[in-house]
Amino acid sequence: LRNPAANPLPSWHPPLDQYTSQRSAVQFTAAIGAYHPDPDASFAAGTAISSAHPLVHGLFAAVLSPTHPNLDTILRDPVNNPFPAGHPPMSQFVNRRAAVSFTVSVSSFHDNVTTAFANNQAISSTHPSVQTLMASVLSSTHPNVDQILRNPAANPLPSWH
Repeated sequence: LRNPAANPLPSWHPPLDQYTSQRSAVQFTAAIGAYHPDPDASFAAGTAISSAHPLVHGLFAAVLSPTHPNLDTILRDPVNNPFPAGHPPMSQFVNRRAAVSFTVSVSSFHDNVTTAFANNQAISSTHPSVQTLMASVLSSTHPNVDQILRNPAANPLPSWH
């Protein structure tokens, strides 16, 4: 089967599709953020997902065949785990959420948030909870914003953020 030109089936052999049963197409999609990198372009470029990326295999486990390789292993090392020919694009299985349109009114004396974060300036423990303020627009897998802002040096934002 790996080289049909070199190993043709005899004329009397029944058609191979007689021995297969094609499953219906996967209808499941996982939601990703509006700013998430394009999964197909990242994979094609050999860009691995970080160890902090939410686990992917568990999201799709119910629709993957039991023999499918672990998605997290593949995505953490795309160079050594290329997709087989004919594999459908990953973008077919994700649903990109709309971009977040969200602002919080702050005092005119408030530090510039982008500059403060870039300069590793942590928010104080008495600062109002940013996690609570943004709860309506954060995904369930988003890391805790307050913890990130209390230690920006240890929590760099991904390049696409």
